[in-house]
Amino acid sequence: MTDTTSPVLSYRDFGVTFETEQGPVQAVRSLDLDVFGGEVLALVGESGSGKTVTSLAALGLLPGGARVGGRVELGGDSVLDMAPAQLQRLRGARASMVFQEPMTALNPLMRVGDQVAEVLTNHGVLDRAAAGERAVELLDRVGIPEPKRRVAQYPHELSGGQRQRVMIAMALACDPQLIVADEPTTALDVTVQAEVLELLRDLRRDLGVAVLLVTHNMGVVADIADRVAVMYRGELIETGPSEQVLLRPAHDYTRTLLQAVPVLPRLSEDHTGAEDAAGAEDAAGAAVSASVDAGTGTDTGTDAALNLEAVTVEYRGRGDTFRAVDAVDLRIEAGRFVGLVGESGSGKSTVGRCALGLLRPASGTVRLFGQDPHALRRRAARSVRRRLGVVLQDPGASLDPRMPVGECVAEPMVVHRTLSRRDRDARVAELLESVHLPASTAARHPHELSGGQRQRVSLARALALDPELLVADEPTSALDVSVQAEVLEVLAELQRRYAFACLFISHDLAVVDSLTHRVAVMRLGRIVEEGPTREVLTAPRDPYTRRLLTAAPVPDPVEQHARRQSWLGLREAPAA
Repeated sequence: MTDTTSPVLSYRDFGVTFETEQGPVQAVRSLDLDVFGGEVLALVGESGSGKTVTSLAALGLLPGGARVGGRVELGGDSVLDMAPAQLQRLRGARASMVFQEPMTALNPLMRVGDQVAEVLTNHGVLDRAAAGERAVELLDRVGIPEPKRRVAQYPHELSGGQRQRVMIAMALACDPQLIVADEPTTALDVTVQAEVLELLRDLRRDLGVAVLLVTHNMGVVADIADRVAVMYRGELIETGPSEQVLLRPAHDYTRTLLQAVPVLPRLSEDHTGAEDAAGAEDAAGAAVSASVDAGTGTDTGTDAALNLEAVTVEYRGRGDTFRAVDAVDLRIEAGRFVGLVGESGSGKSTVGRCALGLLRPASGTVRLFGQDPHALRRRAARSVRRRLGVVLQDPGASLDPRMPVGECVAEPMVVHRTLSRRDRDARVAELLESVHLPASTAARHPHELSGGQRQRVSLARALALDPELLVADEPTSALDVSVQAEVLEVLAELQRRYAFACLFISHDLAVVDSLTHRVAVMRLGRIVEEGPTREVLTAPRDPYTRRLLTAAPVPDPVEQHARRQSWLGLREAPAA
């Protein structure tokens, strides 16, 4: 229950300014905001809105060059006036932080039990032996199975969801008044995300801890937040109960932000699924469907762009064999978008690497444009590779930081020796404009662009050779909703123009619904369900698919409550 008698965290006339080469930039201005005990306050907005800067100030974590004004109080004490030693005592004891990516926050060289215990010993709460016992209790409290065994493991031996639970255990170790959670579920698939959100909900209820949740996922906000605060360009523009802000927003920007969120269709109440319906594929609601069906359509008279038959992929190490993909069949016709969804570790990315010819299957066949890529040599192999394009999840890692954008986009043309230098420059300008970037972007470096701009550069590079098949592996998962909407719109527009086929790998089911014609659902290396996108996402036949769908949050608090109840009822059910 929320305690509204006095705030745990309070901002008054709070402002932050950074000095840059271009002059002062005011990241936050005149912010007044309270977070009360036992409540989850969601702080939302696009990148650059000031939400992360605001959250860091709660623990005195702003960089030294920041000019700060106003007041930030934790339990009535001014955080901004604290000396370094006081801040050290505050962090972890009175306020804790849960970061977006636990692998960068956890020490890879320390056992997870030691890392949890270290919080207790550093603050003098317990001695080393007692802290070790308490670490087991905390791992059990956050739902990690076999905690006595897990305390001796290293972070890389845990799954992503388990690592995030370790971070939450560390945050809870000293019974803080406040937990600041900065995008704590962004890197997680929907089922693990649902588990982490349920854990945070239980902790808020049982311990009365206040949670400041920084996120761009409106479904997460609808699922867990009591109140929502919306930031835009450093200013707080709207705040209120989550149902009010999400269903009846007062500010135009909030309405625009919500309109950019792709929304899953409602699930059928029939748990057994629906019968095949004529024309269901064209009713999928995909952004690309109408134009593609009017143009290329499904061309069953020619070789498919991609055809996997009984493909099995195994990894060997330390005498063991792990089967990552097990007898998968998947066919993508020319000009069609096929989504591949499933939890982390289900085998989605491995299938994508097979599609690109980067992995040789242990058994089964891979056909790219009717040919086995592993049987081709020299010119024939290069000819097939020229017909492929790829867009990866993190453009920051896939674009060479030393090369100007123009050279990054032109690289495939250089490798395959197409066009003269002058013609390549013209082609780069054309490609950049096709993804809604000015031709002048060619002279800039990747670090000078936003995340959405870098992803559009990746799209331009992937299309440099006019590919017939595009493999897109989680291309929008790290983007804000408005930026994601722009990238998806560009992708759909490019598909309408060039009519390429696409294998779209994602754990965002709403994005898959908005973009693809068909979808295949993977679990533990197998495809458990496949069919027209709208049919699978509204009337799934497989119990696992239904659990996956009920775990995916939607930005409507009323509908999300019903989905969560359905997920709670299904999560313990045996898988088919």
